[in-house]
Amino acid sequence: MALWMPVTTGHHGRPPDAIQELDHFRQQDKDAARDFLLRVKALFPSTANVSVFTGIETLFPFIQHPTPLQQKVLELDINMDGAQLFILEDVTGAGKTEAALILVHRLMAAGKAQGLYFGLPTMAVTPFKHNNLRLLGLSNKVLLCSPRQRG
Repeated sequence: MALWMPVTTGHHGRPPDAIQELDHFRQQDKDAARDFLLRVKALFPSTANVSVFTGIETLFPFIQHPTPLQQKVLELDINMDGAQLFILEDVTGAGKTEAALILVHRLMAAGKAQGLYFGLPTMAVTPFKHNNLRLLGLSNKVLLCSPRQRG
């Protein structure tokens, strides 16, 4: 993340050309990533204003049977102390976006998170994902980031 964010946010504009450049890039990347994350953090309130999680049906009435990934995030123990990292990975069409939003809602309702950073792999995906979130009434509450077009 420390290299990806600064490169995609214009701090370097390019990845290192040679292994010898990495030492120079590392400190710049750390500084740039810290600054970037502080700007993202400023977008979120210190506490989340979110309703109690009552189940998948409330968020997604169109889901009658959760996919295995969605079921897994419904059952995850989120009550551990300290920071938690969740990586959701599955095939196309497996309901990853819905699974992520279910997990985020659970975390926010439990006071374990204040917001969501949604990193996307390509600019082409961003409008589609933003529209999905708009349909859920979330588009004005979510920051979507994707790599800049290079060319």
